[in-house]
Amino acid sequence: MAGEHKRFLLFKTLIAFGFLLGVVLLIQTLTTYKYVSGSMMMQEAERDSQRKVNTLVGAVRSARTTDVEQISGILEEFLEDWKNQVVWIRIVDIAGKPVASAGPAPSDPVPASKLPKVFTNEQIPPESQDSVEGPVLVSLRSFRTVPLAGPVPTQGGGQRPAAGQGRGGL
Repeated sequence: MAGEHKRFLLFKTLIAFGFLLGVVLLIQTLTTYKYVSGSMMMQEAERDSQRKVNTLVGAVRSARTTDVEQISGILEEFLEDWKNQVVWIRIVDIAGKPVASAGPAPSDPVPASKLPKVFTNEQIPPESQDSVEGPVLVSLRSFRTVPLAGPVPTQGGGQRPAAGQGRGGL
């Protein structure tokens, strides 16, 4: 009888240990999910937004234009390609006033306090905002497509003024 009692005690102890282990694993899974769905998703969204900005900068530079209509056309093309990831794209000048946009972008200026400082590596964290399409993550990124100063060589060997000089930095 004593041996049978020991077996039941061992069985009950193992059941209790398994239950506690299950609770610990459940808590660990929930905290990992919270971290992944929060911090890591935000970090990936930031990296993805920077890749998209780099792609846009390359496309605008390749077009060699400062015409706002052409730049808006380029933005529209990329917005169509990214329609499941990007709701709108807007380029603002150094004062925060919209220059070009695609999609249902807000038309109000961006406050100077929210813009990245010129010639710094300051990173402004994305913020969640409500839009016509629902909640969106707004990421402000630098978008310089023109030289800071000086003429730009042309294909014929001559030089022309730098595209967009004096326009506030597209």
